[in-house]
Amino acid sequence: MSMKRIWVMRSFLGCNLIAIFLLPMKITMGATPGVQMGVSNPEPVTAPGILPKPKPLAKPPLRPSSKPSTGVKPTAKVQPKSVAKTKLSPTQTPAAKAEVNPEVKAKVKLRQKVTARFQKGVKQYEKSSYKGAIATFTEALALAPTDAKLSPKILYYRALAHSALKDHTTTIADLTTAIEIDPKWAELYVQRGLAKTALEDSSGALQDYEEAIRVDPKAATAYLQRGLIHTKNADPKSAIADFNRVIAINPKSAVAYTFRGNAHMALGQNAEAVKDYDKAIALDPGYAAAYNHRGVALDALGKKQDASKSYDKATRLNPQSAAAINNRAIEYLSKGDLKLALAEFTKAIKINPKFAPAYNNRGMVQVTMGNLDAAVQDYSQSIALNPKDAAAYVNRAIAYAALNKSDAAISDYTSAIEVDPNSARAYHGRGIARIANKGSESEVQADFKKAAELYQQQGDRKQAKAVLSLIK
Repeated sequence: MSMKRIWVMRSFLGCNLIAIFLLPMKITMGATPGVQMGVSNPEPVTAPGILPKPKPLAKPPLRPSSKPSTGVKPTAKVQPKSVAKTKLSPTQTPAAKAEVNPEVKAKVKLRQKVTARFQKGVKQYEKSSYKGAIATFTEALALAPTDAKLSPKILYYRALAHSALKDHTTTIADLTTAIEIDPKWAELYVQRGLAKTALEDSSGALQDYEEAIRVDPKAATAYLQRGLIHTKNADPKSAIADFNRVIAINPKSAVAYTFRGNAHMALGQNAEAVKDYDKAIALDPGYAAAYNHRGVALDALGKKQDASKSYDKATRLNPQSAAAINNRAIEYLSKGDLKLALAEFTKAIKINPKFAPAYNNRGMVQVTMGNLDAAVQDYSQSIALNPKDAAAYVNRAIAYAALNKSDAAISDYTSAIEVDPNSARAYHGRGIARIANKGSESEVQADFKKAAELYQQQGDRKQAKAVLSLIK
C-alpha cells in the first residue's frame, strides 16, 4: 500500500484552509463536530452543544425572590435586595413585655446582634470582600447556629462568598446545611446545582435542579440550568422544552431566547435560531452575546455578510469579548487575510488566555502559513485548557504527521478516540500514521474498517468509500 503525502487547499465552511492528508484521505482541520471551525458562541455560552464552565454563583435577592434571575444577562452583576429592606429583627415583641421577661429580652438582644453581624457580612460581600464576609457570617452562625429564620440566609450568603473564591466543595457543604434547615427554599437547590456543575458533577446538579422545580414549579433559573445540562448531554429537544418554560415564566428573558437559539442550532434549525437571537436582541439591544450567537447562525445559513455585521456589532458592544473577536477572526480567515486573522486570534487570547478555541484556530492559521512547530504549541495549549476536545488532538496529530513525527501523531489520534470513540477522522488518521510508522497490517486494517463504519453511520459516504478503497 503505497501513499504519498500531499498538501491541498480545501474550502471548509467558507474558509480556505490547508488540510494535510495522505492520499486519498481528507483530514480537514476543522473543530469539534457541530462547531464551525472552532467558532464559539459568546460568554457565557460556548459553541452550540458545548456547555460552558459555570461562573461563580450569582447574587440573587434574599428569599422570597420576587423576580426570576434568568432575565438578567449572564455578565450582569445581580445585586441582593438591601438587607435594610428585609427586616430580620424580631422586634415585634412589645417592649413592655420584654422588660418584664428577662429571657425574651435576652433573645431579642441576641437576635439583634446576629442580624447586625449578618448585615455587616452582606455589605462586605457586596464589596467583594469575600474572606471578610465569610469570617463575619461565621461569627453570626456561632451566635445562632440553629435559628430557623436566620441560619439558612447566613449559610446561603456564606456559600456565595465561598463560591466567589472558587471553593465549591465548601459552598456545597453550606448549602446542604441550609437545605436541612429550610428544605422548601428552591434557590438553595439551584445554587448547590451550580456548585456541583463547577465540580463537573452534572448528574448531581441535575438532581438539584429537578428538586428546585419540585419545590417551586416557577423556579425559572432551575429550568434554565437544567436546559443547559440537556444541551451538554446532546438532548436539544429537552433543552428547548426547558427554555420554553423559562420564557413562559419570564417572557422578557433575553438569555432564555439565546439559549433556546443554541438548542435550535444543535438541531440544525438555524433559521429558528436566528429568530430567537433576534427576539433576544429586541428585548435587550445592548446584549452583545446575542449578536455573536446570531452571527454563528447566519454563518451556518451561508449569510456571510450578515454574519460579519453581527460579529462587528458584538465587538463594538463588548470589545473585551474573546469569543466575538475569535468569530470575527474566522471571517478574516475566510477572506484569505491570514495576517489579520492571526492578529485577531492573538488578540482574543490576550483578552482571555484560557479561551481554548482561539488557540485551536490560531493553530490552523499557523499550519496554513507553514509554521508547524508554532501550530503544535497552539494545539497543545488548547488541549491543556480543554483536554476533552477530540478535534484538538486530531489537529495536533495532523501537524505532527506533517513534521514526520508519526509516533506522536499516533498517540494524539489515540487520545482523540479515547475522548470521542465516534471520531472517524481519528481512526482514519491513525491508520495512515501507522502506515508511515510501519505498523502492523492488522492494526492499520482495523482502524480503516472502523473509520469506514463511522463515516457510513455519520452519512459521509464519500469518505467511507475512500477509506474502504484502502482496505485489502
